[in-house]
Order: sequence, then C-alpha cells, then structure tokens
Amino acid sequence: GRFHPEKNIPALIRAMALVRAQTEQPFRLILYGSGKDKEALMRLAEEAGLADMVEFPGWVGRDEIIAAFQRGHLFVLPSLAEGMPISCIQAMACGLPVVASDLPGIRMEVVHEETGLLVPPGESGPLAEAILRLLGQPELRKQMGASGRKRCEQIFGWKSIGDQYERLFLQIVNRNA
Repeated sequence: GRFHPEKNIPALIRAMALVRAQTEQPFRLILYGSGKDKEALMRLAEEAGLADMVEFPGWVGRDEIIAAFQRGHLFVLPSLAEGMPISCIQAMACGLPVVASDLPGIRMEVVHEETGLLVPPGESGPLAEAILRLLGQPELRKQMGASGRKRCEQIFGWKSIGDQYERLFLQIVNRNA
C-alpha cells in the first residue's frame, strides 16, 4: 500500500521491535508499497534494530499479489483511518489471519477472535501482543486463516455479490412496477 501517515507504519515497526524483544522466534516484516514516508520508515527500522528483518520490496502488481500474501503467516494493517480496505479481504481470501486496527470499516471485514485480532488504533503495545499471540500459536493462525477464507467466500465471493445485485435489481424493478 501507500506509505502515508494514516497507514501508521511507524507503530508497526515499533511493535515489531517489541516482538523481537519478547521472542526468539525468527520473523520478517515485509512492507509492500511505496510513498513519501519510505525513507523515514527505513531509518526507523534501522534505529529500532530491525534493519535485517524488515524488507521494502516496493509495489506488488496484480499478478504478484496473491503469491506475496501466500508467502506470509499473517497480515497486519495498523491504520489510523480506513474505509473498507481491500487488502484485508485479499489477505483473508489467501488464508491469512489479520491483525488490524479496530476501525468501523475494518470491523465490517475482520471478525475479532474469528478471522483475526482487532487492536486499538495507534498503539504499538497491543499490536505487538496480537502479533506475538499469532506467531506463538500456529494452530490459531491456521484456524483464523481458514475462517477468513470462508468468510470471504460467503460474503465477498462472486456468487454472493451476484446474488446481492440480483436482489437489488429485483427490488428496483418491483418498486417501479
């Protein structure tokens, strides 16, 4: 995505520094995207002692995005403001549990304790706790990932969307009849 203040990537980097201090489990933080804040984020990762664990590969094209999600173990969206982020739906469709800010648009997609974990926006501590919880519980990650995938199929899949459009069109036709 965009490296922009509302995405709150500094909180994620600070959270990962907390994660590193609390676990010996190896991890990588891969930040796909670009933007005006990239250089500052790279400096922050270095200052936090994470330069060897944080990657900035740039934008991922449509053809690469599924593979990028499938390489991960979880997806994190620490935004301070979001509408209805497609990235959460994409991550869940790829079977990833989501750790995200507890915002109205995200709550419409991610079900806390079912398809992921929602944390207070802007706070690195709870973000780190949620990440540590999922890193330390592979079965929970797998369960939440499967639940997210199922939710995507049921709510955001082509059949579901097609059915919703059909109902809407029928309502319009019946109202005008």
